Amino acid sequence: EACQEYGNPPAPLLGFGVFENVEAILDERFGEGNYKLVNMEINWAEETGLWLNGIAPIILSIGLVCIFVEFKTPGFGIFGVLGLVLLLIFFGSKYVAGLAGQEELLFFLLGACLVLVEVFLTPGLLLPGLVGFVLMVGSIFWAMVDVWPTPDFEWEMEVFRPPLWEMLQSVGLALAMGFIVLRILPHTPLWQSLILNETVGGSVDFSTPSSLTSSNQKEKLTGKFGITVTELFPGGEIEIEGKRFDARSTLGKIPKGQKIEVVKCTEFDLIVRPLDS
Repeated sequence: EACQEYGNPPAPLLGFGVFENVEAILDERFGEGNYKLVNMEINWAEETGLWLNGIAPIILSIGLVCIFVEFKTPGFGIFGVLGLVLLLIFFGSKYVAGLAGQEELLFFLLGACLVLVEVFLTPGLLLPGLVGFVLMVGSIFWAMVDVWPTPDFEWEMEVFRPPLWEMLQSVGLALAMGFIVLRILPHTPLWQSLILNETVGGSVDFSTPSSLTSSNQKEKLTGKFGITVTELFPGGEIEIEGKRFDARSTLGKIPKGQKIEVVKCTEFDLIVRPLDS
């Protein structure tokens, strides 16, 4: 019926013949052996990328938590590396799935650079950090949106509903995991061996009550006076009674050699303010 001719002049309704397979069609059209048939198949890398795209909210959440922990700890270590790798995997999975290109990753890196400028070079200015944060969040959401800017494209809520739900899932998971990390990780031997030893420069014995993680030590350090041994912008090192600690300024930079007062002690570092000379 699909090949039956109708009209004047007569023409097939839907097709010009019935064939068993693609090869039979090509034989009819070009002649046997006068063509090259190439079968397109998904390779293992594309299959892996599509699978990772299915768990993208989990990957993004873990990556954001790792970056958050890295900002809370001195130096640059395993959490920062793991966070960056997971974010690259997130953007890579979106690229393989056809949802993102290179532009989203470039905008994310630009936003990250602006945030670093705010944290380390111009603390308290707010503008670089705010713009960087918007670029980072926007690039992540951009990578989730399946938009092809064709002439007949229409902006509808249905286009943004799936990526918005994926974004909310990622943020929710990140908040939940971040809460768990802040509650549990600082009290584990892993945290003490990898992070806190660097924080205090190895000068505090974690097996004694004078550990930074003990409430007695916190009470003793709060209100103490010391001196900066490195510039705080906002993070750096201070010295109190011959011991070095990782610290952050309450606002702006504090130069090296400045007298300071400890105003607060967190699980990660000390919060200090400069004293008038």
